[in-house]
Amino acid sequence: MTPEKRTMQFRLCLLVACFAFLVFLPASVGQAAEVRDLRAYFDQLDSRGGDWNKNSNNDYGLLAFREAYVLQSYLLMYETYQDTCYLDKFVDHADSVLKQRDNIRKVTDYRGLSLPAWRHTDPPNDSNPLILGGKYYHVAVDTGNISYPYAWFARIVKNDPGLSAYNSKANIYLQAAKDAISVHEDEWRESGGAGYYIYRKGSPYWCDGVGVPHNQNLGLARTMLNIYQATGETKYLDRVTKIAQHFKNNLTLEGDRYVWYYWWGLGYSGWASNQNISVNTPYYGGYKKYEDFRHGAVDGDFVAMAYQAGIVFDETDVQRFANTIGKNIIRSDGKINETVSSVKYNGNNDLLIGLWLRFNDRVPSLFDATYQRASGYTSVGAPGLLVVAYMNWAYNGPGSGTQPPPPRDTTPPQVEIVQPADGATLDLQVSVAASATDDTGVVGVDFEYSLSADGPWTALAGGVKGDQNWTADWSTRNMPDGTYYLRAVARDAAGNTGNSTAVAVAISGRTTPAPGEDELMINGDFSRDREGWFTGGSMETEITGNKYAANNYNWQLYQDLQLQPGDYTLNALAKKGTGSEARICVFFIDSEWNRTMGTETIYKIKGAGWEGVPEIKFSVPASAATTRIYLLSVDSSTVGFDNISLKGEGTNPGAGDDDVPEPGDGDNEEPEPGDGEPEPGDGGQPANLVTNGDFTQDKQGWSAGGSIAAEGNGNKYAVNNYNWQLYQDLQLQPGDYTLQAQAKKGTGSEARICVFFIDSKGNRTLDQDTRYRIKGAG
Repeated sequence: MTPEKRTMQFRLCLLVACFAFLVFLPASVGQAAEVRDLRAYFDQLDSRGGDWNKNSNNDYGLLAFREAYVLQSYLLMYETYQDTCYLDKFVDHADSVLKQRDNIRKVTDYRGLSLPAWRHTDPPNDSNPLILGGKYYHVAVDTGNISYPYAWFARIVKNDPGLSAYNSKANIYLQAAKDAISVHEDEWRESGGAGYYIYRKGSPYWCDGVGVPHNQNLGLARTMLNIYQATGETKYLDRVTKIAQHFKNNLTLEGDRYVWYYWWGLGYSGWASNQNISVNTPYYGGYKKYEDFRHGAVDGDFVAMAYQAGIVFDETDVQRFANTIGKNIIRSDGKINETVSSVKYNGNNDLLIGLWLRFNDRVPSLFDATYQRASGYTSVGAPGLLVVAYMNWAYNGPGSGTQPPPPRDTTPPQVEIVQPADGATLDLQVSVAASATDDTGVVGVDFEYSLSADGPWTALAGGVKGDQNWTADWSTRNMPDGTYYLRAVARDAAGNTGNSTAVAVAISGRTTPAPGEDELMINGDFSRDREGWFTGGSMETEITGNKYAANNYNWQLYQDLQLQPGDYTLNALAKKGTGSEARICVFFIDSEWNRTMGTETIYKIKGAGWEGVPEIKFSVPASAATTRIYLLSVDSSTVGFDNISLKGEGTNPGAGDDDVPEPGDGDNEEPEPGDGEPEPGDGGQPANLVTNGDFTQDKQGWSAGGSIAAEGNGNKYAVNNYNWQLYQDLQLQPGDYTLQAQAKKGTGSEARICVFFIDSKGNRTLDQDTRYRIKGAG
């Protein structure tokens, strides 16, 4: 699929998938001479909606894009009139929606997991699905929309002693919101004080591996902000703050107002095949459209709430958003603009301008623009009900007057190192601790180290909040001997930071020892750069001079070893780069180059320093001629690896005089070219040096990439896209060779065949790169 087609498809699906359920049956639409009884109007429309979609599941989005708006409507009406009848309505609907979670329905997502959230797919007749292959995925926007009112209800109840009768429900709903958010934990990414979610790489979503658009990030942030306001749990505040900062970083100031795009990063710019970003869409031209006013309402809703909570956005920011609404979205000709930009384009479903009514006190024309479009209906869809609830809130409730700005917090936190003591000598693994206080609350403590008391400072780890202190683990095993300085940096929700006084600590006898005789890895500490390793990833150097390898999701950083059958133990260190999940895979390759996975370990790195990956144990089978160890991440972000150590268990397999060839064992060296192997011109050689070149034996002789397909006549062949995982390794003597192949179109029409030479150290050089444009269909 071309980037252009995908752009058109994605834009169309956004308009359809998120708002296709908006149905209005107008009696007459026009501004009334005076404002009607808005509460009676809401109750009438709600009654005509019946049960709405409280008994539906979310397989096709009915909960995320219908019922979730009904739940929000009831909470707005409660906040407006303080009548618990709306809370009772909420409970009736909310309990039904909880029964539709996957784990209650006993249904699963594409991985076979039955989770406490609401899965989604696209209808089978959808010609341009966002979720591919009829599979089920938990989409961030669905989770955000559905979980938000649950956390909101809990925040209302937990902050009002007069609602204690609803406390047991609040506890249930609060846990449900937490559980739903946790489903996306592995999709969280953060860097430089900002954070965002991605579509899990390898998921069936069309742009897997890419960061989600702004509205989906901020939708999840709305839930987490309400969880924090209900519980005071700072881990949610920390994440909300990072999402808010990420959004602010992507805003553009035009005059006195903000504008922004629907997507950011790779979603905006696009990506190329060689970046290995997405499995489902290897390349994409980018979606370079401004945010539409409908999705933008979610963005604005979050900004208004974050401002009131004193998080990232200040008075100036909020007024700039108000100017965007009053000058760009609500145009001088009275029409609603499609996007947040000043470029004129009439908006679709313009009644939804009412979803911006949290800015009612700053945009005088906003209520009137909404009332003109929303006051004369006899029936509405769920989004329309939410607009009418917002009108009530803006005209009769909390939104009817100017909201006082929160007091500006300018006081930095106070923080001091509790452990280790100044002058201490550190062990290989040490727990560091700091105490921190603040007038409004500490949201995070980071630990840093330096070779000088004056810096520069290197991130060590983010602290974990305990009952009294913030703690982190520091592994010093990779640190040269010497004196180091440690400090803690505390921050609050307003962005104020406070630094502790640095303590001096000594590291002695911690320099990494040279590998012993029983060490089977070659250059596992990367002190000799790439020696022993294949060419993937990159070699990096820390300020201490320590060398290590960094890699993202590709299979080109590995080491091949000839190990005898037996049990082995692998240890490694990993640290965050732009990502936080390290992946180590062990494969066994037999004499015909068939490859099977022995073990796969994915480790979530917690801090910013080096951490020991849990010990990996595996058994080499007798059929394995080569054991291959890969180091990589789970997506396009990078992680670091160091001190890769492999040792045999028991009688030390891998060191002995047996029939298994070992590097340097003169009696058991691999056959040299010409020692019984076929040579070019040798009349006794087979006609084809490639094993199973016609794929009649499926993947025998080939690596694990691509797939095997069969034509109607039974002919088998291999299919692949842009990846380097379909290959065959051959041991050929020097000489001239001829390669022939056939190709046919799949979803593409350009075939590529590459020939590489790999020396004894794993260094790889490209000899031939042939690209052939397939003309016909055969």
